[in-house]
Amino acid sequence: MMRYEYCRLEPYQGTAQYRQVTSSDPEMIQELLTEIGRVLPKASQANVENDLFSGSVCSVRLVGLKGKDARVFDAILGWLCHRGWEPYAVYLSSPIGNIQHDEVQHLRKAVSE
Repeated sequence: MMRYEYCRLEPYQGTAQYRQVTSSDPEMIQELLTEIGRVLPKASQANVENDLFSGSVCSVRLVGLKGKDARVFDAILGWLCHRGWEPYAVYLSSPIGNIQHDEVQHLRKAVSE
């Protein structure tokens, strides 16, 4: 049976703008944070969440992207695809009040058993 790692890229545009990356692969999250820190040293992380079962980092909110949120989001998507992650679903998040809806990307990566 095939097993997959999961990743969700979620933008938020309202009173604050950020990008949220959630994954079942904590190593990928750490690699991604290292790359973002290298390219955008002033970017910061907020609301780092840990997996309920393993305690590993599974979700991070990226803030302080200096208005480059969309470019960073596209770069993250390309970075993941280059590393074997496959987009398999996209949906538009629901608008709430004046908050603009945006694409939420779902990706998976096959893992050998």
